[in-house]
Order: sequence, then structure tokens, then C-alpha cells
Amino acid sequence: EHPEVDIELQKRSFADMISGLANSELEVGYFLSRGPVPERESFLAWEERMAFFAGTAHPLAGRAHVEPADLSGLPFAYLPARSHLRSVIDSILEDLGVQGCPAALTSDDHMLIVENLAAGRGFGCLFSDWMDRPVREGTLARLAFSLPVPAVQVRYTVRSAYRSDRTVASLLEALNLAR
Repeated sequence: EHPEVDIELQKRSFADMISGLANSELEVGYFLSRGPVPERESFLAWEERMAFFAGTAHPLAGRAHVEPADLSGLPFAYLPARSHLRSVIDSILEDLGVQGCPAALTSDDHMLIVENLAAGRGFGCLFSDWMDRPVREGTLARLAFSLPVPAVQVRYTVRSAYRSDRTVASLLEALNLAR
């Protein structure tokens, strides 16, 4: 509908996205969070379900119920501390009462995390829908956690100069529906 508009997608850290919006390098930014953030006004686009996963040979993989105490102290696949999503997942663990988990692995490489979990090296808190294939193939098992694991929100923010722009509004509508 708008051939005069160029759309460039960039993967940036949360801090770089906030900086890019402040410095007029970006018009729109999407990020993961558990709700509004103090750094920037944002809006909910959609939610991603989360769940705990481990390799199929993990001792908790076949259990009918897994409690927070069962996971506390077990090796966990962490994201690097510099990652905004790390603090989001850490807050999920804290809210659920899962604590004292040493690092089984620290990486932002999704495939490396899945491979390590499949090899029996700890458990992880991952996007539920993204794990359908490894679960179906018998690589990973979704742990039967006794409490609902909070979803992660995909939020977006728009530079103030573009908040009333109809073309940007049309793009946001398309992106938020296309997920």
C-alpha cells in the first residue's frame, strides 16, 4: 500500500533500541517484557506463552507434577546477564519460587540451549510454541509444572513524532496481526 516507505528490520539489544528511539535512529521498536517498562511508554502487541523444558531423559521429564522445590537448585540454562530477556526470565523464576539454580549453560544461542537441554544438561524456561517441534520429535519434554508459568509480553513503542502517522499505524496493525 505504501511503496514510498522503506522498512528496515534490525535486531538490537533493549538498551540499543531505547537509545535508537531517543536518537531518532528508529521509529518503532518491539521488545520482550512482563509488562510496561520505566524506560519508555509501550503497548502490548501480543503475549508468548512460556514453559519449563528439559531433555526427555531428565529425571523430572516423566513426572506428572513438578513443583517449584523440585526445580530449585537444579542446573538452569541462562541467557547472558546483559540480555534484557534474562531479567524477564529471572523474574519469572523468582515469582514462581524457583531459586538457587546454578548455571548449566549461559548462552543467547537458542539452538545451543536446546541441544544442551536435550543432552540432559539442566532445564530451561523457553517460549512454549517454539518448542513444539523438539517436543514432537522427542528431543525435549515440557515439564508438568504445577503452577501457570507467566507469559512474556511482546510490546512495542513508537517514537513520539510518528505516533499519529497513519502509515506507521497501518504497519503496526499489520505486524501485530501477522504474528
